[in-house]
Amino acid sequence: RRRLPRFYVHRVMREFDDHSQDIVAEHQATPEFDRLGDPRQLAKHFATEFRARHFAGRHPWLVFLLGPIPCTIALAILVYTASYWLLQMLGSLQPMESTNWRSQFLAITACHAGLIVPLLTVTFCFGRWALRSGSGARWLWTVCALECLLGALVHTQLKLPTAPGNGSFSIGLSFPPAGNWLFAALPLLVAVGLAWHVSRRADSAPLAAE
Repeated sequence: RRRLPRFYVHRVMREFDDHSQDIVAEHQATPEFDRLGDPRQLAKHFATEFRARHFAGRHPWLVFLLGPIPCTIALAILVYTASYWLLQMLGSLQPMESTNWRSQFLAITACHAGLIVPLLTVTFCFGRWALRSGSGARWLWTVCALECLLGALVHTQLKLPTAPGNGSFSIGLSFPPAGNWLFAALPLLVAVGLAWHVSRRADSAPLAAE
C-alpha cells in the first residue's frame, strides 16, 4: 500500500518470515509478532528507508515533474541530428528528381521517428523509474500526461528539396494542439503497458510464492 516495488516487498516479507520461524524455533507455540515491532510502524520505516536510497524517491517532484520534458527535447535533438547525418550519407536529402521513393520514405520516417522515439523512451524510462524507486504509479501517470501533452502540441513539417538548397524541416509547438493524436496516444500506451505489467506481477506473486 506504500507503493514500494514488488521485489522489495517480497524481500522484506521473506525477512519477516525468517524472523517468525526463529521465534517459533525458540519453543514458542505461536510467533509473537509483537517482538518484531508494530507492523504499521515497520512498514512506514521500510518505505522511508527504501525511498531514501533513491534520488527519485527523495525528490519525486523534481524528477518526474521537471525532468521528462527537457529529457525528451534533448533526446529528440540527438535523434534528429543522427538522422540528418544518416540521411545525408544515404543521399535521401538530394533534390526530389534525383531520389527514389525509398529515399523519400526514409526521410519521412526519420522525421516522425525523431519525435516518436523520445516520447516512448522517456515515458518508459521515467515510468519504470517511478515504479522502481517506490514513488508510485501516480508519478508514472504524471510523466504520461506530460508526454501526451507534448506529443499533442508538437508539430513537424518536412519539405523535401526539389532543387539544391530549397528543402526545409521545421518543428515547434502549436496552440491549440496540432492534432497529432498518434503522438499523444503512444505515451499512454506505454504507461498502460507498464501498469499492466506491474499489476500482472503483483497478481501472480502469491502463486509463485506458494
